[in-house]
Amino acid sequence: SRWENNLSYPNLDTLVNLSEFLAVPLDILLKGDGNLMVNKISQDVRDKNKYKRYLLIVLGIIVLLFLWLSILGYGRATQNEWIDRFNPFLRV
Repeated sequence: SRWENNLSYPNLDTLVNLSEFLAVPLDILLKGDGNLMVNKISQDVRDKNKYKRYLLIVLGIIVLLFLWLSILGYGRATQNEWIDRFNPFLRV
């Protein structure tokens, strides 16, 4: 009913099973009243890839920040002057 009311679209596995059960070509199910469903599914896939890319960028930044803080902490714990030179949290 959600598909019929244009609230959501079924996943592709469900469409393939429905196509086999009804003996209707998948092309007719997808294109039915135009390319609305094909366009929506295609847009959803593009959005998913875009959000996945953003998530990887944010996780990369978090990992780099953690590594930077870990190196500064190690430099402070071992009194390493070379690392402490780049530590903005130490007083001169």
